[in-house]
Amino acid sequence: MLRFKAYGGATNLQKAKIHLEALLQRYPDKASLQSSLAGIYLAEHRFREAVDMARAAVESADPENRAKLNLRLFDVFWAYGKYEEAEQLLRTNKFNRHSFDFLVREARLADKLGNLEKARGNMVLALRECKAYAQSPVVIAWCHTTLAHFEHHSSNPKAVCIVTSRMNSILIKSLSNAFIRIDWFKVRKKH
Repeated sequence: MLRFKAYGGATNLQKAKIHLEALLQRYPDKASLQSSLAGIYLAEHRFREAVDMARAAVESADPENRAKLNLRLFDVFWAYGKYEEAEQLLRTNKFNRHSFDFLVREARLADKLGNLEKARGNMVLALRECKAYAQSPVVIAWCHTTLAHFEHHSSNPKAVCIVTSRMNSILIKSLSNAFIRIDWFKVRKKH
C-alpha cells in the first residue's frame, strides 16, 4: 500500500490487495488488516466492499482503536456519497473534536453539505493544529489547498489569491530546504 501511495501504480495496489487478502485468511479478525483492505477497496472505487470491510474493522477493533477505525469508515461513507451516515458517525462517536483528523473530516463534510462557514472555520483550526505540531510542509500545503478550495466555493477570489499565495510560499520553502539538505559532494562522486 505504501508503494501505491508513493507512486500511484495500479500494480502496487493489486499486489498490496493480494498480500492483505492472504493475511486476512490467516488472521480474519485483525482490524488493522481489514481497515487497510477497506482503504484499497476505496482506492479501487469498490465502495460497497469498502463499507463492509471498514465496518468489520470497527467491530473487530479493541475499544482504544475504534475511534481511528471509525474515521476510516467516515472516509468510506464520504467518498461513497453517504453523507448522512458520515455525519451520524461523527456525531455519535467519541472523537477528540480538536484533533487535526476530526477537524479536517468535519470540514470536508460541512463543505459537501453546503455549510461553507463551518468548513472554512474547521479548516483554519486544522491548519493551526498542523502548524502547532510541526507537520510536514506537504501537509500544510494540502491544508492551504483545501482552504483555497473552500474559498473558491464561496466565490471570494481575493481570499483564494491570498491562500494560494501562502501555499506557494510554503512549497517554495520546503523545496529549497530539501535542496539545501542534499550532499552535493556525494552526488558528484556518483556521477
